Amino acid sequence: MFNIGLESILKNGQIYIGAVQGESMLPILHPVKDHVKIIPLNSPPHKNDIVLYRRISGQYVLHRVVSLKNNAYVMRGDHQYKNEYPIATDMCIGLLQGYWKNAGTSKEKYISVSSFYHRGYSFIWRVSYPIRYCIRYLRAVLSALIHKFTRRNRS
Repeated sequence: MFNIGLESILKNGQIYIGAVQGESMLPILHPVKDHVKIIPLNSPPHKNDIVLYRRISGQYVLHRVVSLKNNAYVMRGDHQYKNEYPIATDMCIGLLQGYWKNAGTSKEKYISVSSFYHRGYSFIWRVSYPIRYCIRYLRAVLSALIHKFTRRNRS
C-alpha cells in the first residue's frame, strides 16, 4: 500500500504524507485521489484507530484496529470482511492523523480523525458491519442459486 521509505520516515519521528494505494479502506479512503497524514506511533494503538503496519510479507497496510486479543491486534480494512490476526505491537508503525479527500483538486478537503465527521462515519461503519456482512453473504448465496438454476435450465 505504501513505499519502502515510509518506515524510516516514521521511525525518525517525521510525518508521512502520501497517496493511498489499494481499496481496503473504501469508502473513506480512495486510491490515488485521497492522501493520508500518518504520524509516528508513540504509544500502543487503541480500538478504532487506523494504524499503518507491516505484514510479515513486508507489505505495508493501513487498517482499523477492531480489537485486542491475546496481546495482539485484530485489524480489518473498512472495505474488508475478514479480520487480520495476529498483528503484534512491534508490527505497528504509524497512526492515521487525518486525510485529504480529492487531494490536489479544487474540491480538496482535509479531515482530521478527531473531527465530528470522521468519528461519526467510523461509528456508523462499525455498528453496521454485521448488517453489511449479512447482506454480502445473502447476495453471494442468491447469486450462486441464480447461477445454478439458470445453468440447469440451459441444459
